Formats: sequence, C-alpha cells, structure tokens
Amino acid sequence: MSEQREFTPADYTIDLKGKDYLPVAARVKWFRTIHPHGSIETREVCVDLDRPFTKGGGKVCGYARFHATVRDADGRLLGEGTKTENAANFFDFVEKAETGAIGRALAAAGYGTELDQDLDEGRVVDAPRDRKAPHLTRANPGPRMATQRPSGPTRLQPDILEWLAQQATRAGFPDLQAACVELDYPFESLMSIEAMQRSMDKELKQRIAAKAS
Repeated sequence: MSEQREFTPADYTIDLKGKDYLPVAARVKWFRTIHPHGSIETREVCVDLDRPFTKGGGKVCGYARFHATVRDADGRLLGEGTKTENAANFFDFVEKAETGAIGRALAAAGYGTELDQDLDEGRVVDAPRDRKAPHLTRANPGPRMATQRPSGPTRLQPDILEWLAQQATRAGFPDLQAACVELDYPFESLMSIEAMQRSMDKELKQRIAAKAS
C-alpha cells in the first residue's frame, strides 16, 4: 500500500484583515500532496524593462506579465492564471509576476482561499472567502476551497508597530508609512503579516547602519 500524504490548510493559513489567506508556497505544497506527479508551468508573456511608471514623484522602468498552468499527472488542465506587475510596485517585479500567476492558477484549481497574494505576502488582489477545512489526504481531497483560520492573534501588536516606527525615524524617514512607500511594503499588509514585519525591520536596520557609517 502506498503511503498517504496529508496536508491540513489550517496549519498554514494566516489572518489577513479578518479573512483567511493561504500563501502561495503553501498552495504549492498542498498541490504536491494531492498530485505529487502533477506539473506547475509558467510562461513569460511579456517582460519590458524599459516601460516607464511613476513612483514617488520620479520614474521607474519595468513591466512583467506571466501565465501559469496547473496540470495533473495525466496532463489534464486543472487551473490557469495570469499576473502582471511593474517596478512601481515591486523591485523584483518579474519574480512577483511569475509567483502571482502560480498563485492564481492554483486558486483556480481549488487550492487555497479566494484571497490571492504574492509568495512573500506582498499585495492582496482578490476577494476573501471564509470557509473551514477538513483534514485532507490524497485519497480524500475534500472541498478544496476550504481553509480554517489558525487560532491566536496575527495582527501587528502596538509595541512592534511602535518599534518599526522608531526604526523608520532612525533610518531617516518622516514616519512608518513613508518608509513603507519607499521600501515597497504595503502598510495594510504589514499590519498583519509577521514575515513582512521581520523583513522590514531587517531593511530598516541596514539603512540605520549605512546612515551611521
């Protein structure tokens, strides 16, 4: 008898503004659990490094659009998605577009909530859905769109918010929101995603160190 692999979405979902969100990395893991021999393929639709966009009163260049498909082991199409990003939103806009396309294709295939977001929790682009998830196995995939919100608070605590605001000031920004704009951290997402909080803290520390040298 082959070994049954299990995946419980509730172990990976995060609370984003009161709604459940399953990160793209977890969606990939879920898909690989149910379809270990399935495929996730991406195709570059367009990458234009010279297309201009306005950011902070200046100009940045860069546009990317990717398409992704999700298939089972027999090659049957389960879902597909397309995502566009530009340099005004993300420095690594090419990677973000490809990751977003994968996330949307997996969502279309039924893996995750209807709240589509980038692998590093960058920006929300779709509407959320509240559902609950059963314990799933390859033999019993269950209703795929279901997830359950993990217990415990995931919002940014006031002391952490105050710390990041102080760090932003030390790094030379007038306030935390200004730092978010300059460093490409959506403020609303920062309020609820711990990985983004840690990442911004690291960048602010680097700015502070550079300023002191």
